[in-house]
Amino acid sequence: MPRHAAFIVIEKGRINMKKQTLKNGVRVVVHPMNHTRSVSIGVWVEVGSRYETPEQAGMAHFIEHMLFKGTTTRSAKDLAIAFDRIGGNSNAYTSKEQTCYYTRVLDRYAVQAIDLLSDMLWNSVFDPEEMEREKQVIAEEIHMVEDTPDDCVHEYLWETIYQSHPLAQPILGTQETVASFTRDQVVDFYKKAYHPSRVIISIAGNIDEALIKHVKAQFGTPTWDSQELPAITPGTFHVGEIQKEREIEQVHVTLAWPSPSVLDSDIYAIVLLQTMLGGSMSSRLFQSIREEKGLAYSIYCYQTSYVDGGVFAIYGGTSKDQLNELLEAVHECLVEVATKGFTEEELEDAKTQIEANLYLSLESSTTWMNRLARNEILYGTQQDVESYLEKYRAVICEDILRVSQMFSNKPAKSIIQPYSS
Repeated sequence: MPRHAAFIVIEKGRINMKKQTLKNGVRVVVHPMNHTRSVSIGVWVEVGSRYETPEQAGMAHFIEHMLFKGTTTRSAKDLAIAFDRIGGNSNAYTSKEQTCYYTRVLDRYAVQAIDLLSDMLWNSVFDPEEMEREKQVIAEEIHMVEDTPDDCVHEYLWETIYQSHPLAQPILGTQETVASFTRDQVVDFYKKAYHPSRVIISIAGNIDEALIKHVKAQFGTPTWDSQELPAITPGTFHVGEIQKEREIEQVHVTLAWPSPSVLDSDIYAIVLLQTMLGGSMSSRLFQSIREEKGLAYSIYCYQTSYVDGGVFAIYGGTSKDQLNELLEAVHECLVEVATKGFTEEELEDAKTQIEANLYLSLESSTTWMNRLARNEILYGTQQDVESYLEKYRAVICEDILRVSQMFSNKPAKSIIQPYSS
């Protein structure tokens, strides 16, 4: 059967997912949820900031903004009014590896939402006057991040870790790179990055065959000669330290270690480690640093994974005179984790948290839309929920102890603190 002739139906237990690759290369993944009145639609593009050269830093994010700034038949204001008129919750974001445009609407407005998203995707005009205005908007967005130390401390961390690699570049770009973009440069990047073969349409909610037919009509026609983006290369993790001073009250500190990619089998143990170490109010760091010692209001850890590597990081905010005490307390906690591990009870609690959070979130069509797209991007197929959870259930305490050995190594570090004087 030709791969564009009919939908492939993937049935795993209660899951009923459909996938089709259209003639122009656009992939469509669908999950019917006929018990709900909502429809969530995502247009995903396999491009993010790590596909940019240093001179292009921020271009993927800039294009994300420009797709809301007018098409051949709708102005920026027309698009805004049209989304508001159907009561849609619409937005977009750019990450290191993907860009996503999404909306959630009542089922009776799904056709109109698809029309709007497809018009933005294929017919944006990149008007020079709109581009100049949007450069100013993004300049303010960059200023906003720079004025938020508990945001930019993570940007500094990535610069320290990845140095000259594209993963070190801020997703927003810099004031200088964004100001330098010309229309020809932006359109050229769009043509390469937004080729239909890099586009995934993910839909979940109260949908029928008529809606799917409309999706195919709106997204399946445009095509042009494919032009390759530069191949991505793995980033090397550098153990370094950066310190900045600002006119602020608190110290913001992050520590980080290299960790597995999202495709590595150890990722399940890493996520469980993150949950037990600093992912909830009962976690080791929260209980030790905040509840017992009162050294921080905010203390947590997180895992960021890419297709070829990852970063496990800890963040804490404290007063300047308590910084050394905070770092020592975190170090003591990590030494204990790396030598003694966690209890069976802690591990079972973490597994329950992950399972409960996943099942509760899957009552939302938006969660399903995100899940469908990410599975397609990472695996080229869909994982049913139970098979996915079985990988967490299979993790044992010895696995957690093994991946915790990363804490035996020196971390990368970024600190933003008040001025010394």
